[in-house]
Amino acid sequence: MSTLEQLEAMGLNLLEKQVKDKNFSIEKVGQLYEMGYHHFKSGDYQKAKSIFVLVTSLSPFYADAVLSLGLCHFRLKDYLSAKRAFEVFCVLKSSQPEGYLYLGYCHLEINEADEAYEKLQKALSLMNPSHKDYEKTQLICERISL
Repeated sequence: MSTLEQLEAMGLNLLEKQVKDKNFSIEKVGQLYEMGYHHFKSGDYQKAKSIFVLVTSLSPFYADAVLSLGLCHFRLKDYLSAKRAFEVFCVLKSSQPEGYLYLGYCHLEINEADEAYEKLQKALSLMNPSHKDYEKTQLICERISL
């Protein structure tokens, strides 16, 4: 049985106990992130969210985990929680467009067009024109500004 499968079998309650007892290595945090990523990719956003909450509590500066937590909230339509996670990601990785892009999407979902436009423009300024979301983001901004 792989370490990832062992972590899965232990369940989150035991993982949380190990965290409280300080019996958790950095390597296991990475494995835990991978487990959350697996659940996210398989569409189990609630389980992935629970794992990413734990990962970010263990390692608050783990930017990929913060972004993944935000994506879980977004997929679960909890846009305010998603916004908070994406805002943290933007602080951690201010030169990466993804945080601003998803912040813009959150603002769109809660009918905050001006804020959405601002964040999407920031994302565009950080994107290379060959970025997979560049044209789509440009179109969204054009529609917002009409």
